[in-house]
Amino acid sequence: DEAELEAALLGGAASSDARPSLALLATRIRAPAVAVFLVFAATLSVFPALTALAEPAGRADDDGGSGGGLFAALFAPLLFLEFNVFDTAGRASGGVVPSPGGKALAAVAVARFGFVPCFLLGSLAGSPGAPGLRASYVPFLVMAPFAYFRPSGDLARRS
Repeated sequence: DEAELEAALLGGAASSDARPSLALLATRIRAPAVAVFLVFAATLSVFPALTALAEPAGRADDDGGSGGGLFAALFAPLLFLEFNVFDTAGRASGGVVPSPGGKALAAVAVARFGFVPCFLLGSLAGSPGAPGLRASYVPFLVMAPFAYFRPSGDLARRS
């Protein structure tokens, strides 16, 4: 298995004498490494901070209040739950759906940051929000593709 990995990294047949240089390896894995870094940067910095600030807008609960009650209390935990469910589904799909290679992989990772304005213009505490993004269901619609579409699912399967 190591011989196959070495052959794939070198781009040719594997031999026990040929060892790739560190510079060559760094050059070959640059795009996937950047993609993984960007995915985790978005997941570990942007996601928890903005999700914790999300709140329901207007009359979104069943008890007749204006954003209070059980729905308001469970709004952020439900967003976290949704992220975890779709993140797990995205990781599992890495074994079935191949991720793009090379620079396209890094482009997909950068595209994940396109969800940040949707979160910022949505229903964050203390934010006026954009009129179309202020509804209580919008964070749930934005969270699903943000969590699911990740270029590192296939990378995790390969390692």
